[in-house]
Amino acid sequence: MQVSELFSQDRVAVGCHLSGKAEALGALSKLLAGEPGPPAQEIEDALGERERLASTGVGSGVAIPHGRVPGLETVRVAVMTCPEGVEFGSVDGEPVRILVGILAPQRRPSEHLKVLARVSRMLREQGTRAELIASQDPVELIALLRTAAS
Repeated sequence: MQVSELFSQDRVAVGCHLSGKAEALGALSKLLAGEPGPPAQEIEDALGERERLASTGVGSGVAIPHGRVPGLETVRVAVMTCPEGVEFGSVDGEPVRILVGILAPQRRPSEHLKVLARVSRMLREQGTRAELIASQDPVELIALLRTAAS
């Protein structure tokens, strides 16, 4: 599966105003929830558990919260932009403006890691990050993500 196929308009939120990491993880969990699959609280617990190990704020205004959960058949990806930034405990101490949540089936760890690596690589480009942050429309954001992923 191509990572570009994982982006969908119903799992995108642009221009978010979030008070901190906990609120960001909760909002991302709601975007990742859906049938079939686990409820938002279970997703939030999985993302929070991973976050307690080390911040998924990878720097340059990007965080990639991720986790694996039982009861999921395929990898899910959700994207949020927060132009004002949100404190996330990132490795570089900078606020996060792009959050990409990755949720994977418990029994498919290699697929989880492949998607994580591809998303991380895609967001290394400063120009790509700037375009994503500036986007005001979920349809536009998805188009930008799909272009960056190809």
